[in-house]
Amino acid sequence: MSLYNVHVTSTHCVSPATYFGALTNWVKLQSTAAPGNRLFFSVVGWYAPTLPQDLEFLSEVWTTKMAPVLASGIDAQKHIILHQD
Repeated sequence: MSLYNVHVTSTHCVSPATYFGALTNWVKLQSTAAPGNRLFFSVVGWYAPTLPQDLEFLSEVWTTKMAPVLASGIDAQKHIILHQD
């Protein structure tokens, strides 16, 4: 069994470059991985904000980051998708 951990960094939304450069390759990776391989896909955003944040805004940002990841074709039933902010 092999473990793959791949991630992208996104400040507010997933850019076209990230979508076509990373996410399409993630979909290819999941379709070519051996059955026993574990895949962890993650979107990494801000690193530990230390000031008070608007929770409604952060929720909106989370949605705009994760929607393209989920829509790209990554199978969330087979692989782990992580959002880190």
